[in-house]
Amino acid sequence: MGMPPPSRAWVKSSRSPTSRTARCTADWMRSTDWAVRASSSSRRAMALTVRWMALSGVRRSWLTMPMNCCSKLTRSWSCWVRTPRVGELSPRPWRQPAAIDAFISFIVANYRVDTTRIYLTGISFGGYGAWQYAYTYGSRLAALAPMATNIGAPGPTITQLKNVPVWAVHSFADGSSLSAETSWLTGVTKNQGLFQPIQVTAPTQKVTYLFPGASSPVWTLQPGVVATGSDIARLTVLPGGVHDCWTQQYDNHAFWDWLLAQHR
Repeated sequence: MGMPPPSRAWVKSSRSPTSRTARCTADWMRSTDWAVRASSSSRRAMALTVRWMALSGVRRSWLTMPMNCCSKLTRSWSCWVRTPRVGELSPRPWRQPAAIDAFISFIVANYRVDTTRIYLTGISFGGYGAWQYAYTYGSRLAALAPMATNIGAPGPTITQLKNVPVWAVHSFADGSSLSAETSWLTGVTKNQGLFQPIQVTAPTQKVTYLFPGASSPVWTLQPGVVATGSDIARLTVLPGGVHDCWTQQYDNHAFWDWLLAQHR
């Protein structure tokens, strides 16, 4: 299964985006991509995982995740991994969910993608961008996985995520941004009749808060990283204040098991 060169090649390619939004996407996003597949001869449609990076000035160590992630994925799964990064001159692209939607639409139009298995994950400003995308286009997703989100939700119910499972990750003492993550999760749980924000206490080990949904609209707490069950929302909290809460999550095979098992 061949792949055309990513990012700037779109502009010169006969398959370049034609809409203004899509052209903007090509201008301010650079995409690193891998075809990750269980069998090199497979011709079936594959799941799509879009991982939204933070600012273009992101630390070099943060950029190692996609390759590490892909080496893990090749062991068991078949999926595309696309990693757009924010350009230095971008006018706050994390506030432009339409551009990310154009990015996804371009991939769907030009690659063999299973449209019932589109996943979005993001880190830091990319986590906020992932939430922003989900607020408007979340029904297109099979699952959402924001991490270290640093800007809070607008407040209303996130109706686009009514039936979309969410797994957020955050360090407890990462500035004041944990409240940003929980504010978005409150918008998710409002779909199921819960109007109180999740109450997070300082952990001594990793813990996961689980929200089953309308059948039991209350958050419960379990030790460790919990990837099992059909909960509509979950929040894993790490002790300490490190901003990079995502490396451990992306290195966790169980996370990818959970993510790629979701269908729309």
